[in-house]
Amino acid sequence: MSPLPHVALAGLALLSLSACAGSVTAYPSLAPRPIEQGAGEAAMPAVAAPVVLDPAVTARAAALVAQAQRGEAAVETAARGTCPTISRGLRAASGSEAWVAAQQALSVVEAARRDTASARDDIEALVLEQARLAEGQPHPADLSPLLEAAQDIGARDTAQADRLAAMRAGNCPG
Repeated sequence: MSPLPHVALAGLALLSLSACAGSVTAYPSLAPRPIEQGAGEAAMPAVAAPVVLDPAVTARAAALVAQAQRGEAAVETAARGTCPTISRGLRAASGSEAWVAAQQALSVVEAARRDTASARDDIEALVLEQARLAEGQPHPADLSPLLEAAQDIGARDTAQADRLAAMRAGNCPG
């Protein structure tokens, strides 16, 4: 058998395959399709402005800070007035009159902390109440003014507690 029929058969097969190829210019475009044009550029949701706390709540927080400041002034006054008695009494024998006077003076300073301690408890309750109200809200109120007030009052309360502890230990810089 001659190679001619095989070559003719191969040529015929190539011709028939080339008919399936179509034109060179009809390739699909690599440009994004219309549906893909916006992909990756998802619309940013509108950022809502933070909801402002109820003015009554903000006023209550400010009143509690003022109460803590009054408590701080009361502790300062009580400490200044009782330091000499405390210093003498803590050096005296336990149970002596000077010692009893020192214990009473320490009680006066502790009682002066009442306003600050009460303000601390009230601001903590207010923060918790507002946090509970904000739970599950799509746009909760901005609690930062309350948190700042709580931090201020807490710092005052801690400083007063530290001062009283120092006075009980005999450090009465008054």
